[in-house]
Amino acid sequence: MSQKENELRQAEADAKKVVAAADGEAKKSIALAEGMARANELVARSITTQIIQWRQLEIQQDAVRKWNGTLPQYNGGSGPLPFLSVGK
Repeated sequence: MSQKENELRQAEADAKKVVAAADGEAKKSIALAEGMARANELVARSITTQIIQWRQLEIQQDAVRKWNGTLPQYNGGSGPLPFLSVGK
């Protein structure tokens, strides 16, 4: 067997290793994406209107706790002030 044939076989073996590594990375990426998609589906199914309202109340409560008692000098225009509720 000649040196050139050995080099050719080595190059082919190296190329197969690169292809196998790339294939493995692709499969890994797909598995991660599928797992993330499944997790997102589960989270999306668990969210209810009540959970969203509860979270909004938590955010408002946190903002009220941090409020220093002064109104902003500029509140973005003629829109309503935040957290003012007039009832239902």
